[in-house]
Amino acid sequence: MSTEVAVIVGVVVGLVVAVALFGLIYLIAVLPEIKAKKGKKQPDVTEIQPENEEETVVQNLEEEAMEEAAAENSAQYAEEPEEVAETVEEVAETAVEEKEEEKEPEPVKEEIKEEPAKVEKPVKEEESEEEPEEEEEDDVEDNESEKEKEVRLAAIESAPELEQGQRYNRSYKARLIQSSDTVKGWYSQIKNAALSYKGVKSSVSWRQEKVTKGRVQLIKIALRGKTLSVYFPLEVSKIKNYDVEDVSDKSVHAATPCLLRVKKEAHVNQAIDLVSQAAAKLVLEETAAKKTDYVKEYKLETTEKLIEEGLVKVVGGKK
Repeated sequence: MSTEVAVIVGVVVGLVVAVALFGLIYLIAVLPEIKAKKGKKQPDVTEIQPENEEETVVQNLEEEAMEEAAAENSAQYAEEPEEVAETVEEVAETAVEEKEEEKEPEPVKEEIKEEPAKVEKPVKEEESEEEPEEEEEDDVEDNESEKEKEVRLAAIESAPELEQGQRYNRSYKARLIQSSDTVKGWYSQIKNAALSYKGVKSSVSWRQEKVTKGRVQLIKIALRGKTLSVYFPLEVSKIKNYDVEDVSDKSVHAATPCLLRVKKEAHVNQAIDLVSQAAAKLVLEETAAKKTDYVKEYKLETTEKLIEEGLVKVVGGKK
């Protein structure tokens, strides 16, 4: 063999020996570690199975315990609504009983019902704003003849006899009807003067008559015996040379404190002038109103007839 071939064979043999040595060293050093790792990753099934069964048993026991606890809680909560309902009913009943106890102290109504009804006496006509009845002396200067006076008095006295304690209560209209034609003529002049203003109207009550504009009085008229009493919304202190009286001390005359008693023709002229002054104070507009003849309108009638018409009443006597 040549030298070159010997060198090549020697190199190859050396490489083979080196590889074999390296492989042997690797197997000795690494193989135990690989086996140890494989032993951990792939444990024996026979050893692991018992541990899994114990865990399963424990899990099953825990689940059963939880189910029993849940069942007990459910039963408890199922019973609670009934208890709550009973509590609500008790509260409601208590509230109703308290309200009934509050309402009970009303037996007073029963006592009131048992009381005998009060018998009220007939209510008299309201006269709070009317002048109390009073008679005037018949000192009126009229031109009534003896015959006319006789006829008039006969009409007044023509009435049923009164029992002891009884008397006639004559209305303002009845007094006017049974007054003389002279007094009726004076009344006509004064009333026509008052009604000659725009928007005024007359209203007659049992004892007097008012001529007003709305709620404001222009004049007020009453009749006592044969005397016309005319009231005006004027201050007496500002009226000179007239036969007027201050009646402001009486509450019924608060709106009309100036009184003129008409007993003669001169008083009629004074009354008409005072009507004009009162209208000016109230700023009333005068109009051409139609005049009425109240002498004819209020013709003389007997007392018996006036009783039938309700203009004269019999009062007093036995109850």
